[in-house]
Amino acid sequence: MTEEPRIRVIAGSSCIRPGAHSPESGSANRWPRRVWGRFRSDDSGTGVVAALTLMFVFTAGALIWLSRDVDRADQARSDANSIAFQAARAGAQQVQGNRLFDNSTPVIDPDLARAAVSQTTSNLLAKFGESGSVTAVIVEGDRVTVTVVVDIAGRTAHGTGSARARAGVNGPEQT
Repeated sequence: MTEEPRIRVIAGSSCIRPGAHSPESGSANRWPRRVWGRFRSDDSGTGVVAALTLMFVFTAGALIWLSRDVDRADQARSDANSIAFQAARAGAQQVQGNRLFDNSTPVIDPDLARAAVSQTTSNLLAKFGESGSVTAVIVEGDRVTVTVVVDIAGRTAHGTGSARARAGVNGPEQT
């Protein structure tokens, strides 16, 4: 087995294989390929394992982040819908006084309903330490529909809730 000639490096000069007189000679241009070829062939697959490990770690991290992010978005939407529903329920309780004791269908007072919706929304937002606003209050006969925009944990969520005023003990809905 013959030994490869060793490479000499002299300060201020380029690397030249012993016996090669100038960089222009054909043999001097082949030695880097042989040297780098040895480095590449000695890794025994560790580069592939390292690359696969990094890909797995980054993919797992991305999946964890994504699931957490989606969970926060769902929670924000759920909270916004809950606030809107509770505000609509408070608004639906504002029945016109003269319609309370007869057997007719209850009619909601729009001004009182809007005030109750606003008050309930601000109370719930303050209780949970969030910010938001009522974007729409629609009063139609015995139904109140409320739309809110809530900023929860840095996310803007829209919620809609609806409630109907129903006749009580003496009304047609008695079972």
